[in-house]
Amino acid sequence: MSYRFTRYQPKYREEIVRLQTGLWGPDLVLNTAYLTWKYEQNPYLDEPLIYLALHNERVVGMRWLFGAQWEIGRSGQTVILPCAGDTTIAPDHRNRGLLRQLLQFIQSDKALSAFPYMLSLSAGAPVYFCSLSEGWPLIGAYRALARTSLIGKLLRSERLRSLARPWQHHPAVKRS
Repeated sequence: MSYRFTRYQPKYREEIVRLQTGLWGPDLVLNTAYLTWKYEQNPYLDEPLIYLALHNERVVGMRWLFGAQWEIGRSGQTVILPCAGDTTIAPDHRNRGLLRQLLQFIQSDKALSAFPYMLSLSAGAPVYFCSLSEGWPLIGAYRALARTSLIGKLLRSERLRSLARPWQHHPAVKRS
């Protein structure tokens, strides 16, 4: 299949929102609001960095870059960086090399030359491995991370259980 690649244009907005239901959920109103907030009204970028793959002039794939302000180094210097996310390929266009072509198109965009770095913080396996094969350097571990609350850790701790054992048969402790 042949594809044409382009940057975001408002005429594709409805197609983008529909294709993103596979990633964001079925609510088109909510998806539209998310697109507006995260990409069209992003305070760190002058224009949306949304890259589209078209087949027969229909949107079949996309990769998004949103702007984020990062503090780097010990000096506290801040820098605006594009962060990749919300990548979607229509199911009938997967496993055809489209993702690789889309990543190559993005790397050729002169608008990105203004940034010292571009980040991808939550890539799924296809994007992760394709990015590595395209030369993206790895700066951190690739694994699922979960933030656990302090109270959750405390409630699961053996120390708390050992402190509670003498009280578990006390009449004031009700069982449900």
